[in-house]
Order: sequence, then C-alpha cells, then structure tokens
Amino acid sequence: MSLEALWYEVSPYVYFVVGLVSAAFSNSDFGLVFSALLLTASFAIFRLRRIYRRPDRVEFRKYSRACEPAQKQRAAFRLRRASEAAVTRAVRR
Repeated sequence: MSLEALWYEVSPYVYFVVGLVSAAFSNSDFGLVFSALLLTASFAIFRLRRIYRRPDRVEFRKYSRACEPAQKQRAAFRLRRASEAAVTRAVRR
C-alpha cells in the first residue's frame, strides 16, 4: 500500500482524534473552533465514503471494477457511433 493510499484511508481517523484532543485540552475559543472544524471534516469524510461504498450503488461508481461491463458497453457504443459517422462521411464524398 502506498503512502498516499494509506493517508487516504487513515486521514478521517486522524482528524477525529486530533479534533477530540484539541477540544479536550483547549483553553481558547480558537481551539474549540479548530476542533469543531476537524470533527466536522472527519464526519463528512466518513459519511461520503459510506455512501460511496454502499454495495447497492456499485454500478454508479465511476472507477469501480463492477462498472466494467457498463463501461465496455459505453465504449463499444462510442466506437460504433464513430465508425458510423466515418462511413457516413465516406459515402457523402
């Protein structure tokens, strides 16, 4: 696993822990605002990832492996349409 992939998976947990620690040990309003922002960011990331990784939405994912048949169908359709356009252009000449 690359460092980028590791940070992608771990970052919401880091944001959550840092937000909790800063809220617990903060003596200023700025610290509380900072912790609230970190907690909000971590919850937003958790929520978005949960929605994206739901099993019933697999066919709508842009880069998932489950979309390959649909992507192949779209690619075949585009190729067919391009070849039909090329034939039409050749016939008109």
